[in-house]
Amino acid sequence: MPHRSKTAVHPPAKPIGCLLVTHLPAKAELRRRPELEGRPLIICDGGAGRPRVLDRTPQAGEARIGEPLEAALSRCKDAVALWADTEHYEEVSNDLLATLAEVTDRIEPGEPGAFHLDLTGVARLYGGPDNLHQTLLTACDNHWRPRLGVAAGKFPARCAALQAEAGGVQCLPGDRKTMRRQLAPLPIGQLPVPLEMADRLRIFGIHTFGELARQSAGAVEAQFGPAGRRAWELARGVDREPVVPATLPVSVQEQLDFPFPSDSVTMLESGLQALSQRIWQRRELHNRGVRRVTVRGSLAEGGTWHFERTLNTDVSDGDEMLRILRSGLAARSPDGASRYPVGELEYLTLTLSGLSRRTVGRQHTLWGDTDKAQAQTRLAGRLVGAGRLIPLDPESRLPERRWALGEKLNPLNMPRPLAVESGRRPSLPHRVDLVGNGRWQRVARILDLWEVETEWWRREQVRRRYCRLELDPGKRITVFRDLESGDWFQQDY
Repeated sequence: MPHRSKTAVHPPAKPIGCLLVTHLPAKAELRRRPELEGRPLIICDGGAGRPRVLDRTPQAGEARIGEPLEAALSRCKDAVALWADTEHYEEVSNDLLATLAEVTDRIEPGEPGAFHLDLTGVARLYGGPDNLHQTLLTACDNHWRPRLGVAAGKFPARCAALQAEAGGVQCLPGDRKTMRRQLAPLPIGQLPVPLEMADRLRIFGIHTFGELARQSAGAVEAQFGPAGRRAWELARGVDREPVVPATLPVSVQEQLDFPFPSDSVTMLESGLQALSQRIWQRRELHNRGVRRVTVRGSLAEGGTWHFERTLNTDVSDGDEMLRILRSGLAARSPDGASRYPVGELEYLTLTLSGLSRRTVGRQHTLWGDTDKAQAQTRLAGRLVGAGRLIPLDPESRLPERRWALGEKLNPLNMPRPLAVESGRRPSLPHRVDLVGNGRWQRVARILDLWEVETEWWRREQVRRRYCRLELDPGKRITVFRDLESGDWFQQDY
C-alpha cells in the first residue's frame, strides 16, 4: 500500500488521529460478494417502511447517503440494492479496532469505518510520527484501503483523512488560523449534520466550510438551534470533544463441542489443547497477558463441571497456560478429591480474564527480523495445528472415538453407510455395494466376526457386530451391523 505523508510544519501539540475506512459497509459487502465488484451498489437501512441509503460504491455516485432509497434508485436505475447487515459491519469494525489496539489502546470508534486515536506521546515509541503513521496504516488489510488524518481535534482529523489519498496521511497544522484556511474549501456535505440541514444551508447560499464560518454564530444558532452552533464551530476547526477510548474486552471465550460425550482424561486434555491454540489466535489477546483461566464443561447427565485458576503472573502464550491447567487438574483438591470431571462431558468453554497490556510500542522498523520471525512461527503453528493428529480416547472400543484431526477435534475413521445384501443368514453379508452405484461385489468368505458393546453405565448404548470380509477380487474390508437399528456400515477397525 502506498504511503504518502503530508506532515505539517507546525504539528499540533496534542495530535488526534482519524483512521478512516471510507464506505466500510460497501467494502464489507464486496469482500463477501466479489461478483458485485465494479457494479453500482447501494446499501440501505432505516426500516421497511421508508428505507434510506446507508452507503454506496463509487459506481453509484449519484445516490446520496441519507436520502430515501426510492430517490436514489430513480437516478441509479442499474444499481443493486442490499439490505444493511449491521451485525456484520459491527464485526468488521471490532476486528479493525482490535488490530489498531495493537498499536495504541486510546481509540474511540466513530461512525462505521472511522476510528479516532489520541496520539499524544505515542510517536516516540515508534521512532517518530512517520513510522507511527505507517504502522497504523499497514495494520489494516489492503482491502479496506485506509487513510489517516492528523489534527488538533477529532473532526479536523476526520476532514484531513478525507483529503488524504487511500493508503496515505494528511496532517493539518496546529495553528488554528492556518487550519481554518485549509478547511474553508471543504463542502458542507462533510459536516456531521442531517441531510435536510445541509440542503437548507445550500438554499441560504452556504456551500463550503468557509462560507459557514464567516456567518454570525448567533444567526446560525437562531436558524438551526444547537446543531447549527455545533456545525459552525466544526467549520472553523473547533472540536473540543476528547477521545474517549473504547473499553477493550475484559474477557475472551472459546467453546468446543466434543464429537461425542466422553469421560476420557485424554479427550479432556486434547480439548483443552485445541481451545488453547484457538483462543490465542484471537486479536484481542495480541500483546496482552492473562491473570485468570476458567474452564467449564457441560455434563451429559446434567449439570456442569468447573475449574478455575488464578495466576500469580501474566501468562502470554497458550503453551504456558496449558501447562498450568494440566498441573492444576492433576493436583488433588485440599479434601483429597479429584479435580477432573465426574461424568461424560459434551462440550468445554475456556474463558481468559484479567487481561493486561504487555507492550505498547514496536521496533522503529515496521517489519524487522524479530517481527518477521514471530509471524512465521505463528503461521507455522497454525498450519501444523490444522492437520495434527489428536488423541481422544485411544483405548475406546469404538474406532471413531480414538483419534481426531485438527483444532476442532474432527473424528477420524467415522462409519460410512454401506448397502449390504444378506444371504441365508440375515445377520451376515452376502453381497456389498461399496460406492452405492448398484455394482454389487460378492463376499467370498468371512475372515473374522466379533461384537462390540459400550459399558452399560454410559448414557449412549452402542451394540455392533463387526465382520472382516474378503470380497471376490481378493479385497479385504471391515463392516459392522448396528444391532439396535439393523443398518450396515463400513469402518476400519
